[in-house]
Amino acid sequence: MALLDSNNHSNAPRSDSAPQPGAIPHDYLARLPVLHAEAARDARLGGFLSRSVQAAGLLMLAGAASLFAGGGTLQSDFVWSVLVLAGIAAMIVNYLRGQPGTANRVNLDVAAADLRAILLYTGFAWGAGAFLALPAAPGAALALAFAAGPALLMAVLLKDEGGVAAFAGPCFGLAVTAALVKHWPEGRIIAPVLLAGWIAVILLSHRNALRLERRAA
Repeated sequence: MALLDSNNHSNAPRSDSAPQPGAIPHDYLARLPVLHAEAARDARLGGFLSRSVQAAGLLMLAGAASLFAGGGTLQSDFVWSVLVLAGIAAMIVNYLRGQPGTANRVNLDVAAADLRAILLYTGFAWGAGAFLALPAAPGAALALAFAAGPALLMAVLLKDEGGVAAFAGPCFGLAVTAALVKHWPEGRIIAPVLLAGWIAVILLSHRNALRLERRAA
C-alpha cells in the first residue's frame, strides 16, 4: 500500500509555478517596456550630443557671417568672437567626453545636462553680439536674422527642448534689450518681432522633440 502511494505521488502533475525549460520569466517580460524606454532615452540623448557638433560648426559659420555683415569695432568684434568661440569649443569638448573609450567618460545624462548649460552660456555670448557686433542702428531684417537665425538652427538640429530654450532665451532677450536700450530707430518694431520669433522657435523645438519621441516609441 505504501508502494502504491509512492507511485501515485510520483505520477502527480507538477505545479505550474515551477519554471519550464526555455520559458521567459514573467519579471523579465514586465521589464521590457522599461528597458525599451531607457534605450529610447539613451538614443535620444546620444543623438542630441552628436548633433551638437554639427550645430557648433554651423554656429561658427554664422558668427563669421555676422562679423562680415556687422558694424562693430575691431575690439568689440574680437571680444564677441572670443566669447562665442569659447561656447563652441565647450560644446565640442563635451561631446568628446561622452564618447566610448574616452578617459574619465561621463554618462549620457551628465553630458546632456552639461550641454544644456553650455548652450545657455553660448546663448548669452551670442546675444551679446547685439551690443558688440551689430551696427549702432541695425535694420529689422538684420536684427531678426542675427537672433532668429542661430536659434532656428539649434531648433532644427538639436531637437531638444531644454537645449533650444537655453540658447534661444538669452539670444533673443539680449537682442530685444539692445533694441530698447540702444534706441534703435526701428526698435519698437524690432522688439515685438523678435519676441514673436522667440515664440516660433520654442514651438518648433517642441514639435521636433515630439516627433523624435514618437519615432523612438
